[in-house]
Amino acid sequence: MAKSVLNWHLYIGGHLSQVAPMRIVRSEPAGVLVAVSLGSEMLRVHIPNQLHLRDIPPSNRPAGGYAMVEGEWRMGNALVFFPFNEQYSVWSTYDGDANFSGWYVNLEEHSFVDGAIVVTDYELDVLIDIDRQVAFKDEESFREKTGTERYWGVSEAERIYGVAEDIAASASRADCPFDEPMVHFPPEFATARMLGEVLLPTDLAQISMKVER
Repeated sequence: MAKSVLNWHLYIGGHLSQVAPMRIVRSEPAGVLVAVSLGSEMLRVHIPNQLHLRDIPPSNRPAGGYAMVEGEWRMGNALVFFPFNEQYSVWSTYDGDANFSGWYVNLEEHSFVDGAIVVTDYELDVLIDIDRQVAFKDEESFREKTGTERYWGVSEAERIYGVAEDIAASASRADCPFDEPMVHFPPEFATARMLGEVLLPTDLAQISMKVER
């Protein structure tokens, strides 16, 4: 964790979807807290007809994945906690005035590889507003992907859904990290530039990294 910026790699169905720089806020025994800022440079997959990668079955994608294009992070400011040995990340989200607006919990498998956070997305998400009201997101598409090529099986889906239910219960009790959010996004975490080349995990090294400039 010596680097100040980690590049976040998001994989959907075995193919790279996005890469964005995240500044390390702190590393602790429980996990790593990072910040991602509106306007930071990033790479995103380029798909004809403005389709989203998650809507294209892996069997219908190019074998080496789609090309990546440069862009800017448009999904707002967030402080993101990646707990060790857990299958989710917790995004504390902030509005355009940098005020706290709620939590977004992404169900995922993540690991730290050569200065990168490598994430395999599990589709299902948990939305928690500032009053700790909970809603599940993308339940239908999560069920549709269960048991299909390059996604999770039935037993794994049951486990993932169980994790989501545990998170919902934890948020309702105001357990950490849903207890005392940072009210304002820290201004010192300005837009970040990606450091060095985009790194691929060794087990997915066969995926070519094509960047259009």
